[in-house]
Amino acid sequence: MAEQKQNGAASLPKNIRQIGTSIGNTRVYLEDYVYTYLHTPQQQEAWEHRGFVLLGRLEQGRDYLRYFISGLIRVGDNFFHDGILEFRDETWTYIYQEMKQYYDNLEIVGWGQDVGGASASLTAEIERSHKQNFNIHKNVLLLLDQVECEESFYLFEKNMLQRREGYYVYYEKNPQMQEYMIASRKEKELDISADDIKEPLVHSYREALLDKKAQMADRKWNGVLYTTSMLLVLSVCVLGVSTVNNVEKMQNLETTVSRISSQVGQAGGGGDRTAPAMSTNMQQADDGTGAPENGAGSGTPAQGAEKDKQKETEGKDSGSGSSSQTQTAADDGNSGGADNAETGQETGGETATTLTDAQTWLLQGYYVVKKGDNLAGISRKIYGTPKKAEKICELNGIDDMDKIYAGQKLKLP
Repeated sequence: MAEQKQNGAASLPKNIRQIGTSIGNTRVYLEDYVYTYLHTPQQQEAWEHRGFVLLGRLEQGRDYLRYFISGLIRVGDNFFHDGILEFRDETWTYIYQEMKQYYDNLEIVGWGQDVGGASASLTAEIERSHKQNFNIHKNVLLLLDQVECEESFYLFEKNMLQRREGYYVYYEKNPQMQEYMIASRKEKELDISADDIKEPLVHSYREALLDKKAQMADRKWNGVLYTTSMLLVLSVCVLGVSTVNNVEKMQNLETTVSRISSQVGQAGGGGDRTAPAMSTNMQQADDGTGAPENGAGSGTPAQGAEKDKQKETEGKDSGSGSSSQTQTAADDGNSGGADNAETGQETGGETATTLTDAQTWLLQGYYVVKKGDNLAGISRKIYGTPKKAEKICELNGIDDMDKIYAGQKLKLP
C-alpha cells in the first residue's frame, strides 16, 4: 500500500506475500498458481529438466519496473541438450501454440529451468542462451535448484545480469493458468487437487514454523524409538549367547555323570550296585576312630591297595592273628596307571567300591601331568577319547597342545 501511494499506481495486487529480500525499484510479482505449479512435489518428480517460459505483463514507470508473471508454459524434456534448454524452431513453434490455446492476452516476460544441484547459480551456457534468445532488458531469468530447494531471479541491471534474492507472490483470480493446470493434470496425471487450484495456497510464516517444529519433534521421537529398539535387540542377543553356553555346560556335565555311572556299574560286576566311595582314603578304620585307613594324604587307589598289602604283611609278621583278605586287579600298565583296582575288606559287614583313576581325576576336577604325558593321551586316559584335548587347552589357557610339563596341574572340563 505504501508503494502504491508513493508511485501513484493502482495496478498492484492487494494480497501479496514476500519471499526473500527484495531491494531496489525493480520488483517481480509471481502469481500463486504459477508458484504452485513450480513447487508441486508430483510435478517435480515427473518433470526431469523443468524448463519453462514465463508469461505476463511488464509495467514500467519513470522510476520503477514491475514484472507480473501470471502464466507458464512447460517445455518438454525433448527440447533439452546437455542439460540446457535449446530454443530451436520446434521449441518456439510449440511455445506459440500453447500461448494461442491458453494465454491469448499475455506476452513472454522471461524463462527459466532447473539447474540440478548448482544452487540456482548462473552458468556461462545459460547466460549465453538468455542473451541470444530473449530481450535482456525486458525479460527475466528464473533458476531453480530442486536438490537444495533454492530459486533466484536474474535481471539485467547495470549492463549485466544480476541476481535478485527476493520476489513477491500475489493472489488473484487467474482462470487462464487454472485451465492450463487442469489440462496438464489430465495429460500428465499430476496429483493436484481441485481445491489447490480453486483456492490459493496461503501459508503464513507462523504456520510454516509450526510445521517445521512438528517435523523436528517427530524426528526426535523416531531417534529415541530407534535407539530403544537397538538396545532391546542387543539384550536379546546377549541373553541368547549366555543361554547357549549354559546349555553346552549342562550337556558336558550330563555326559560326564553318565560315563562315571556306567563305569561304576561295570566295576560292580552287575551285582549289588552301591554308591561308589569318593576315594579309598574315605574308608573308615575298624576301630571307629574315623581316621583314614590308608593314612592321610594317600592319593590314588593303587597306592591304597599297596598300603593294604603292606599292612596285611605286617599283621602276619606280628602274629596278631587278625584275618584280612585283599584282592587287587591291575591293568597291563601301558596306560601309565591301574585302570581298575578293587579292594575288599571286612569292616563290620559293609562293602565299598574303589573308583578308577579316571573317575578320581574327574571327581577331584584336575589332573597332574606326569613325565611322558601329552594332552591327547590325557584326554584318552580320562574320557576314553582324544577329542577332549582341545577343551582341556581352552579351560587351562594353553595355546600350544605340545607344551605341557610334568607336575603341571590341569583343570578338567
